[in-house]
Amino acid sequence: MSLFNTSHCTVLDIPTTHSTPPGLRLRSSPAPIIPYKPTLQPTSDIAAHTRLLPRLLTALSSLPTDAPFHTPRLPPPNPEDELNFTDPNLLLCTTEPDLEDLEDPFDPQPCPETVDDLSDLLIAGILTNASEEWKTMTITHPTPSRPFHIPPRSSFQLGRITPASFAPLGKGTVDFLLLDPPWPSASAQRKRKRGTSGTAAAGGYRTENRFEIWELLEGLPVGEVLAKDGVVAVWITNAGRVRKGVEGLWKKWGLEERAEWCWVKITTSGEAVVSLEAEGKRGYEVLLMGARKGEASLAAPLARLLENKVVVGVPEVHSRKPCLRKIVEKEMPGHKGVEVFARCLTEGWTSFGDEVVRFNWEGWWGDEVECGEDDEVDKDKSTL
Repeated sequence: MSLFNTSHCTVLDIPTTHSTPPGLRLRSSPAPIIPYKPTLQPTSDIAAHTRLLPRLLTALSSLPTDAPFHTPRLPPPNPEDELNFTDPNLLLCTTEPDLEDLEDPFDPQPCPETVDDLSDLLIAGILTNASEEWKTMTITHPTPSRPFHIPPRSSFQLGRITPASFAPLGKGTVDFLLLDPPWPSASAQRKRKRGTSGTAAAGGYRTENRFEIWELLEGLPVGEVLAKDGVVAVWITNAGRVRKGVEGLWKKWGLEERAEWCWVKITTSGEAVVSLEAEGKRGYEVLLMGARKGEASLAAPLARLLENKVVVGVPEVHSRKPCLRKIVEKEMPGHKGVEVFARCLTEGWTSFGDEVVRFNWEGWWGDEVECGEDDEVDKDKSTL
């Protein structure tokens, strides 16, 4: 949901950007009301930060002083109640599909109403809700049973990402491909240690080591599945080595970088959660946009999508990014969208990931009438 636009940025209410069942609201973390203390260690690409800084400061200066920057939030569920998607010891069967044999075009199977065991999803391939209505899928094991809300016209595949995961998509079919890779992250590992039973329930998530993630990304057939005028978007960290690595990926995929979007994280009053001019951990995230090389002239809508952009929003659950579907749909009506390393489903898109329906669990949703006074938090109780 876009709250409003200024001359230099778009203000997003992060939880409501995600596909939402009627009458429900996505649970979130409390909204920070004051900025965080900057970390001491410099962790970012100084050259990139210096280049971006004027644009980010201009965006923040364009914000009104008396506007609401987010809607009321519901507290997150108890971490111990979440389903652990990544512990094979909890499954009745650990067999995964032989994705190397998938050569047919994109042919999803109907999403079942009941799944007897989580392992059944691992061997099911791509599942879809082809209707225009929300559906409920209940996973009965591991116990207790847990219902998951499946958006209209969405498809998904639960499991580890491999190059063969893309095979069912078909060649040249994807208009917008979004990747949120599990970059190695010290903060994610710390949050994971605060979780229970080694799960990602406390907000942390499994990250690849720095060698495996690059090998995986280089092997993904992104250029093959991308449509002629398609766009690829990659969330990166502010580490210089990650940005440089993605520059190499563009070449591997036959693409070139076309735009750079920045999500600046703000407090409830519109301040940056960390001073943009402070050293250390940055209070913003970057989304790099790429398209095929040699496409010098682009249609006007696509050209607008591939413009540098700043969005601002109050951060929420660790690592949960804004959903971009509505922004993309405005410039690419009827587009075929795909998200890789997803942790929630998006209406009309196909999503892949080993926790792909995590935030679709019923426990992550509450009735809108529960929203009363806003649940805000100070700097010591929230997260970047």
